[in-house]
Amino acid sequence: MQLTPAFAMYNDANITDLDKFEKNLAETFDNLTRMLSNVSNHMYATTEVNVSISMKLYGLVQCTPDLSVADCQSCLRSSILSLETGRQGGRFLRPSCSIRYEIYPFYGKPRDESTNTTIIKNPGVESEASLPSVNKTSGSNG
Repeated sequence: MQLTPAFAMYNDANITDLDKFEKNLAETFDNLTRMLSNVSNHMYATTEVNVSISMKLYGLVQCTPDLSVADCQSCLRSSILSLETGRQGGRFLRPSCSIRYEIYPFYGKPRDESTNTTIIKNPGVESEASLPSVNKTSGSNG
Protein backbone atom coordinates (compact mmCIF):
# COMPACT_ATOMS: atom_id res chain seq x y z
CA MET A 1 0.00 0.00 0.00
CA GLN A 2 1.41 3.36 -1.03
CA LEU A 3 0.19 6.42 0.88
CA THR A 4 2.53 9.05 -0.55
CA PRO A 5 2.53 11.28 -2.39
CA ALA A 6 -0.94 12.52 -1.43
CA PHE A 7 -2.94 15.30 -3.08
CA ALA A 8 -6.09 17.12 -1.94
CA MET A 9 -8.53 19.28 -3.91
CA TYR A 10 -11.54 21.13 -2.53
CA ASN A 11 -14.60 23.00 -3.74
CA ASP A 12 -14.25 26.65 -2.72
CA ALA A 13 -17.86 26.94 -1.51
CA ASN A 14 -18.56 26.40 2.18
CA ILE A 15 -21.40 24.40 3.75
CA THR A 16 -24.01 26.31 5.76
CA ASP A 17 -25.22 23.56 8.17
CA LEU A 18 -21.74 22.25 8.93
CA ASP A 19 -22.56 19.91 11.84
CA LYS A 20 -25.28 18.03 9.95
CA PHE A 21 -23.20 17.88 6.76
CA GLU A 22 -20.08 16.57 8.52
CA LYS A 23 -22.13 13.89 10.29
CA ASN A 24 -23.59 12.77 6.94
CA LEU A 25 -20.15 12.88 5.31
CA ALA A 26 -18.56 10.74 8.04
CA GLU A 27 -21.40 8.19 7.86
CA THR A 28 -21.23 8.13 4.06
CA PHE A 29 -17.50 7.40 3.93
CA ASP A 30 -17.81 4.84 6.73
CA ASN A 31 -20.58 3.03 4.82
CA LEU A 32 -18.66 3.17 1.53
CA THR A 33 -15.52 1.78 3.17
CA ARG A 34 -17.47 -1.09 4.73
CA MET A 35 -19.24 -1.80 1.41
CA LEU A 36 -15.92 -2.75 -0.16
CA SER A 37 -15.67 -5.84 2.04
CA ASN A 38 -19.19 -7.01 1.17
CA VAL A 39 -19.08 -6.99 -2.62
CA SER A 40 -16.54 -8.00 -5.23
CA ASN A 41 -16.63 -4.72 -7.07
CA HIS A 42 -13.00 -4.19 -7.92
CA MET A 43 -12.49 -1.92 -4.90
CA TYR A 44 -14.93 0.75 -6.09
CA ALA A 45 -18.12 2.04 -4.48
CA THR A 46 -20.39 5.07 -4.86
CA THR A 47 -23.46 6.30 -3.05
CA GLU A 48 -25.77 9.25 -2.68
CA VAL A 49 -27.36 10.45 0.54
CA ASN A 50 -30.10 13.00 1.19
CA VAL A 51 -28.59 15.64 3.48
CA SER A 52 -31.68 17.86 3.32
CA ILE A 53 -34.73 18.35 1.11
CA SER A 54 -32.66 20.42 -1.30
CA MET A 55 -29.22 18.79 -1.01
CA LYS A 56 -27.76 15.39 -1.79
CA LEU A 57 -24.28 14.21 -0.94
CA TYR A 58 -22.51 12.05 -3.53
CA GLY A 59 -19.56 9.95 -2.43
CA LEU A 60 -16.98 7.70 -4.06
CA VAL A 61 -14.17 5.52 -2.74
CA GLN A 62 -11.73 3.54 -4.87
CA CYS A 63 -8.61 1.43 -4.35
CA THR A 64 -6.11 -0.09 -6.73
CA PRO A 65 -6.77 -3.78 -7.44
CA ASP A 66 -3.43 -4.91 -5.96
CA LEU A 67 -4.62 -4.11 -2.41
CA SER A 68 -6.26 -6.57 -0.08
CA VAL A 69 -9.64 -5.50 1.31
CA ALA A 70 -7.98 -4.72 4.67
CA ASP A 71 -5.27 -2.57 3.05
CA CYS A 72 -7.88 -0.82 0.92
CA GLN A 73 -9.96 0.02 3.98
CA SER A 74 -6.85 1.20 5.85
CA CYS A 75 -5.82 3.45 2.96
CA LEU A 76 -9.35 4.89 2.70
CA ARG A 77 -9.66 5.52 6.44
CA SER A 78 -6.30 7.31 6.43
CA SER A 79 -7.48 9.45 3.51
CA ILE A 80 -10.81 10.23 5.19
CA LEU A 81 -9.00 11.43 8.32
CA SER A 82 -6.76 13.65 6.16
CA LEU A 83 -9.65 15.23 4.27
CA GLU A 84 -10.56 18.80 5.18
CA THR A 85 -14.31 19.12 5.65
CA GLY A 86 -16.65 22.10 5.63
CA ARG A 87 -16.59 22.41 1.86
CA GLN A 88 -19.25 21.47 -0.69
CA GLY A 89 -16.85 19.00 -2.25
CA GLY A 90 -13.43 17.50 -1.95
CA ARG A 91 -11.02 14.82 -3.14
CA PHE A 92 -8.09 13.14 -1.49
CA LEU A 93 -5.86 11.15 -3.81
CA ARG A 94 -3.13 8.66 -2.95
CA PRO A 95 -1.34 6.20 -5.26
CA SER A 96 -3.28 3.27 -3.73
CA CYS A 97 -6.69 4.84 -3.05
CA SER A 98 -8.87 7.88 -3.55
CA ILE A 99 -11.99 9.40 -2.07
CA ARG A 100 -14.32 12.09 -3.37
CA TYR A 101 -17.50 13.82 -2.28
CA GLU A 102 -19.62 16.52 -3.92
CA ILE A 103 -23.13 17.94 -3.65
CA TYR A 104 -23.70 17.22 -7.34
CA PRO A 105 -23.55 13.91 -9.25
CA PHE A 106 -20.09 13.28 -10.67
CA TYR A 107 -20.42 9.61 -11.66
CA GLY A 108 -22.80 7.70 -13.93
CA LYS A 109 -25.89 5.73 -13.02
CA PRO A 110 -25.37 2.12 -11.91
CA ARG A 111 -25.50 -0.52 -14.59
CA ASP A 112 -27.55 -3.69 -14.42
CA GLU A 113 -25.59 -6.23 -12.33
CA SER A 114 -26.05 -8.83 -15.08
CA THR A 115 -23.91 -6.75 -17.45
CA ASN A 116 -20.74 -6.36 -15.38
CA THR A 117 -18.45 -7.31 -18.24
CA THR A 118 -18.66 -6.14 -21.80
CA ILE A 119 -17.19 -8.38 -24.51
CA ILE A 120 -16.15 -6.65 -27.71
CA LYS A 121 -14.79 -8.12 -30.91
CA ASN A 122 -11.96 -6.09 -32.37
CA PRO A 123 -11.93 -6.33 -36.19
CA GLY A 124 -8.78 -8.04 -37.39
CA VAL A 125 -8.04 -9.66 -34.03
CA GLU A 126 -8.81 -13.34 -33.50
CA SER A 127 -9.67 -13.19 -29.78
CA GLU A 128 -12.26 -11.24 -27.87
CA ALA A 129 -11.21 -8.76 -25.20
CA SER A 130 -13.00 -8.36 -21.92
CA LEU A 131 -13.24 -4.84 -20.59
CA PRO A 132 -12.96 -4.38 -16.84
CA SER A 133 -16.29 -4.22 -15.08
CA VAL A 134 -17.46 -1.01 -13.48
CA ASN A 135 -19.90 -1.54 -10.62
CA LYS A 136 -21.51 1.44 -9.01
CA THR A 137 -23.73 1.43 -5.98
CA SER A 138 -26.37 4.09 -5.61
CA GLY A 139 -28.86 4.98 -2.92
CA SER A 140 -32.57 4.36 -3.43
CA ASN A 141 -33.27 8.03 -4.13
CA GLY A 142 -31.37 8.20 -7.41
